[in-house]
Amino acid sequence: MHNQEQIQALEYRTRRKGVGLEAALLIISGVATAMIATIAMAALLPGTGVWAWLKIGLIGVMAGVVSYAVNRFAIDRGAPLAATGYVSAGLASVGTILFVGAGLFASTFAGLTLASVDELRLQQYGRELTRYVGSVNEGTSQATRTLPVIRAVASDLRGKVDCEIRSACLSGREGGRGPVTKALEIVAARADQIAATLGQGDQERRAIIERLNDLLGEYQGVLGDSNRSLDARRAELIGIDAKIDQALSDLAEAMPTTLLQAYVGELQAGISIVDRPNATNAANRVLAGHGRTLAAVLETLEISETVRPSFPPEAGVSSTFAYLGHFLPIAAITAVVELILPLALWVYAFIGIAWEKELRVKQAAQRNLAKPEAARAEAAQPEEAAKDNANVTRLETTGKNGGGRRSRRSGRHGGAAASAKKEGA
Repeated sequence: MHNQEQIQALEYRTRRKGVGLEAALLIISGVATAMIATIAMAALLPGTGVWAWLKIGLIGVMAGVVSYAVNRFAIDRGAPLAATGYVSAGLASVGTILFVGAGLFASTFAGLTLASVDELRLQQYGRELTRYVGSVNEGTSQATRTLPVIRAVASDLRGKVDCEIRSACLSGREGGRGPVTKALEIVAARADQIAATLGQGDQERRAIIERLNDLLGEYQGVLGDSNRSLDARRAELIGIDAKIDQALSDLAEAMPTTLLQAYVGELQAGISIVDRPNATNAANRVLAGHGRTLAAVLETLEISETVRPSFPPEAGVSSTFAYLGHFLPIAAITAVVELILPLALWVYAFIGIAWEKELRVKQAAQRNLAKPEAARAEAAQPEEAAKDNANVTRLETTGKNGGGRRSRRSGRHGGAAASAKKEGA
């Protein structure tokens, strides 16, 4: 009887309050999911026209229907069974809520933030490109430090040539345009040529930097033009990026430091004058000194290891989650609608049903405890009645016995009296 009462207490339809409110919240959540999914699909699906909007609307409606159906069945069917003790029903209902909610959250969050993420990626690329241009300019500007050095070398060599012509200060013989002078003139002309090339390269560098600054400003201006669609701006930004790439190539070639490195090798190698060993040694000492000076300057030039950033492709669903912290409010609202609300309703329904069933089991147990006491009371009443009847019977029997004895005593007394009367007579 006790187990039967417990089973009857567990098999029931819940009478807890708030069921209507849960249904209303689930309907509102499903409608909100359909609307959010429609907006998200409009950003995710390409194309325009009636057919595209039909696809967008169909996906949005189906998302809302699936969300409502899964959440409703999980709460109305899964929660009561889980509260009864079916663990598999609880796991299945919570698992479906999480699975469907996670899928809807991923798609809706990506769709709501896709365009903004794409624009943020373009802005980030603009900042990285600006830093890269600055790094390249810094590297090329270092090469300008070699310009006064090579000019000084060219001037000194030109002075040595003039000195050799006037007084043969290197060869130690008569002046004039001899073999030493001609050899030094070649080396000095090479220095003049490199100095002129570097000077022209410095002017080109300045012009290229101005052009790069203009292009970077144009990039930011196009990107910030919110009156145009992002697709149109992206197409124009790709063209600007190509111009920047060409300007960077020109900037790298503006200061030909490789010429200086080759010239340092020439100076250190020296010259060779036939049958003039002393003049050759004297000239080579001068050239080697200039070579060491230029080599020391070239060693101070730092090679930039900054990698050229790549123009970002269009943002996809996965790339939006890299900016989850940036769009945290949108992610939080979407998660509340798709995940938190259904889970909260399921948990509250489970708690309410479990508590109601606990109360009903306790009430059934109390009724089972009260029944034996009532049965014992009912069983005790016939016993008391039987005792009362037995007492009455004994009393009646006792009364009858007492009357007979009194009759016999009266008879005896009456007989004695009669005998006495007879004797007296």
